[in-house]
Amino acid sequence: MRSMRFGMSLALLVAMLAACSGGSVSRSMAVKNLGKEKVVKTSGSIPDWAFDKPMFVKNGVLYVSGMFTDAPNLGKGLHLSDALARAKIAKSLRERLRDDLTYASEGLEVENTVLERILTSSTDEIVLNGIFQNSQHYEKKQVQTLSGIAYRYDCFTLIEMPQAAYLAMLDKVMKGQNGKPGVTEEFRAKVDARQRAFFDDLTGVNAEAETPAPDGPAGNASAEAGGSVDETTLDR
Repeated sequence: MRSMRFGMSLALLVAMLAACSGGSVSRSMAVKNLGKEKVVKTSGSIPDWAFDKPMFVKNGVLYVSGMFTDAPNLGKGLHLSDALARAKIAKSLRERLRDDLTYASEGLEVENTVLERILTSSTDEIVLNGIFQNSQHYEKKQVQTLSGIAYRYDCFTLIEMPQAAYLAMLDKVMKGQNGKPGVTEEFRAKVDARQRAFFDDLTGVNAEAETPAPDGPAGNASAEAGGSVDETTLDR
């Protein structure tokens, strides 16, 4: 009886040591492979605008891309990449327009409050009504963490803004300030010329970038997301 209990105790000890050993090996492998990742799914081939051509003008349309990496789910990644693209174009337009308004006001005694009003109204209007999403792209990655395999998403959005619509909005805002000191036809013409030069500078720069229609393969990335999606939902 004693020998039987001893044998059972020895077997239990061996099993426990094996289990601990297996856990140590698994954790050791996880540490060794920590951070390793591989792409397991994409919405298609990577478009040129995702990395190499973040801002360009083609056929009178300004295109700007935004990127968000390592998102925990596809829906959030696509949403944030779109938001970043919109923030980028708003920042670029605001900075350029501020410089152009300052330049155009030289010698015309335009009040700073008027310039600020034109700047704010124009950029707010274009962000709300003049920017459109063109297409999206994503890559799903399998990532090794200490706790096991996780999935992350690198997401990209291309947005567009027609030059003609933007300049028309800007001119409308400036005309709304007619009668204010310095806001004259000469002032509006100088601003318009400088803004057109901004677009001209970007025309032909990376103009060969792919600009798929919203219903193209890359444009379907957001449709696949269907809002907030985790990796299990995506792969079903």
